[in-house]
Amino acid sequence: MGYIDKELLKASQGGSKLIPEVGGSVRGKYLGWKKVISEKYGNEKYHFKIQLENGVVKELKTGVKHVLAQFSKIAPGSKVEITKTGDGNQTDYDVEVLSTPKVSSKVKDEDEVEADEEETATDDTDEADTEQESDL
Repeated sequence: MGYIDKELLKASQGGSKLIPEVGGSVRGKYLGWKKVISEKYGNEKYHFKIQLENGVVKELKTGVKHVLAQFSKIAPGSKVEITKTGDGNQTDYDVEVLSTPKVSSKVKDEDEVEADEEETATDDTDEADTEQESDL
């Protein structure tokens, strides 16, 4: 047997932590997300799929509200850098967009169409919407 990268081997056999230490970061392409309900606790977590620069696809698993808000503004296909800023009960992440995919101006995503329709609504729900958004 030839070359073995011991750090990669250890990572492949260890837990599924995307970023093990506080201050650590990873870069990759954001592929999308899925919502998962914990059978044990019944709470919601979101799994964000990231294709790392080495081609391996990993998931960032979190329910942190402001991280969800950050990802809500990031288009799949964007290159991102995710930095872990806390640990344990204080686990937190910062997400920075490094580049966004080029999308034809003729094609609109369904989410963008819905957002346009919501912005053109002229009722008095703006304050209620703002309060609900902060609860995300």
